[in-house]
Amino acid sequence: MIKREHIKQAIEAVSRRDPEIGYALDELLGMERIYLADHEISQEDLDPKLFIDGQEVIVKRISYFLDGLAPLEQRLVLKFGELLKREEIQEKGSNVDFFPAIEEIRLVRWCDVHIQANVSLKAAWIRAIAPRKTFYRHGNVYQRDDGTKRMVDRLKTALARTTPGIANSVYTAERTGANHVILNAYDDATFGPAPDWAKKDRDLVFLGRLVSQKGCDTLIAALGRLAAHGRHPGLTVIGDGPDRTYLERQARQSGVDGQVRFLGGLKGRVLADELARHRVMVVPSRYEEPFGIVALEGLASGCIPIVSERGGLIDAIGGHGFTFPNGDAAALADRLEEVLGDMGRARIRLTGAEDHLAGCSARAVAEHYITVFQRHLERSRIQWA
Repeated sequence: MIKREHIKQAIEAVSRRDPEIGYALDELLGMERIYLADHEISQEDLDPKLFIDGQEVIVKRISYFLDGLAPLEQRLVLKFGELLKREEIQEKGSNVDFFPAIEEIRLVRWCDVHIQANVSLKAAWIRAIAPRKTFYRHGNVYQRDDGTKRMVDRLKTALARTTPGIANSVYTAERTGANHVILNAYDDATFGPAPDWAKKDRDLVFLGRLVSQKGCDTLIAALGRLAAHGRHPGLTVIGDGPDRTYLERQARQSGVDGQVRFLGGLKGRVLADELARHRVMVVPSRYEEPFGIVALEGLASGCIPIVSERGGLIDAIGGHGFTFPNGDAAALADRLEEVLGDMGRARIRLTGAEDHLAGCSARAVAEHYITVFQRHLERSRIQWA
């Protein structure tokens, strides 16, 4: 049977992962907004229960037996998120349509595995009704671009750490607690195989949205530094966005506008053909990019990748490229000088890239997911046998 000290221990465990949520739960316990049922559990009422703000929280007895306090931690975090959401709805006076949830419940009960793309507090109730079926597929790390976390981000992280998860990189797994890593797939039917190196006739390529987080300004600043030392590689910028005018002006002011081509957005085979002409792809994200499919597309096109070192881009290139500190134009200029100054030596990094890319093909990634699901279902069958 759950006792008050068990609730206290579960809250302490939550606090070790996230002090803010733990503090809030401890405050609720102190105000008696978290409390136990006022009667002993009968033989017919096998599952222990408690209440948060009058909302019943049931912990399956078998889960409590198998996993100790972990299921209680999960229920506390989940109910706390529901409490915040309910208060938000009441403040806004919003009307909630519950009819779509009926179909979702039917589908969740029908399926063997329910996988959700990233943690959604709005859909967290599914985790409560199907805990052994639910997986989160983490494509981000629930934080702002500057690394800070809002309360909603902390709640998502807490749910992530108490739910089976699949992350798109080692970086993402470390920050979400995901117990599986499956790298993102790229379109292997469009990008690759890499052309003969001798056919490449352009130097550098950037591919991405033209927004500050993607760091194209860092790359243009690095070009300016190289120009001051007499090196003038060409740069192709593929993509569009609100910063395009600013970046064009930066190129002019840096005296490198004659080296930079802005092509706008390209797609499909046209994009693949353009990437294949380049020797080096630069992915200079300022923020901690959770992964970076563009790096795979560059590798598949035979480009030597140079990527930001913090985040999941290092997982995307799989050791087949170079890194530099995020946002550091001077360090990027030095890295470009190193690569462009001895392209033959730099190309050694591409050795074995085909094997890394093979693991990121659509088929390989799909098979990896199926293997994870099959093993999870087999473990569940053994536990419940």
